[in-house]
Amino acid sequence: MGVVGKSLEIAFFGHPDAQFSREYIENLPYASMVLKIGMGPKSLVVHSRTMNQDVHWIAADYTVYVTRYGRIVKTVNLPINRVGLEFRGTDPVWQVQQGLPFDQNIYYEVDLQPGNYFATPIRATFEFDGEETLEILGKTYQTKRYVERFHSEKLYWEDENYFWFDKDTGALRQTLQFVDPKTPAYLTQHVR
Repeated sequence: MGVVGKSLEIAFFGHPDAQFSREYIENLPYASMVLKIGMGPKSLVVHSRTMNQDVHWIAADYTVYVTRYGRIVKTVNLPINRVGLEFRGTDPVWQVQQGLPFDQNIYYEVDLQPGNYFATPIRATFEFDGEETLEILGKTYQTKRYVERFHSEKLYWEDENYFWFDKDTGALRQTLQFVDPKTPAYLTQHVR
């Protein structure tokens, strides 16, 4: 296949995913997560450290993703980076994992670079969106899906984030999150 044919294939189907199996991931000596940005390839990111509630994940290309209760709160070494996220109140993602009631109307602030967007207000609603069976690397999970519909007047940005929680354990199994207004959604899958 020539360069043009390969370019068309990538344009229509995205980049091919990295090949790894559930057995490979479960035998790793450290926690790992599957991550995909837009039509890019699925990648394996590995746990590098935890500070308070922030879990740092690193990819082979040295990009870093920081999650708090599964929500992406920081990124490093990307064209646009989320350099901070602070909730005014409690994150409903944590509350669902704990089996607690949550406020459907939420407010948080994000910091983005480049552009010096600091303490950018985000208003959102968070609510149950149905049940769904997920298949992640050959294993099936029964989940409850929640949708977060958000908007930022300052950035002229509105979108939807999705979070899938295991029906039996409450563990977060998968997310689809927008981190900034220009980058496609991040898909994360928690294998263990």
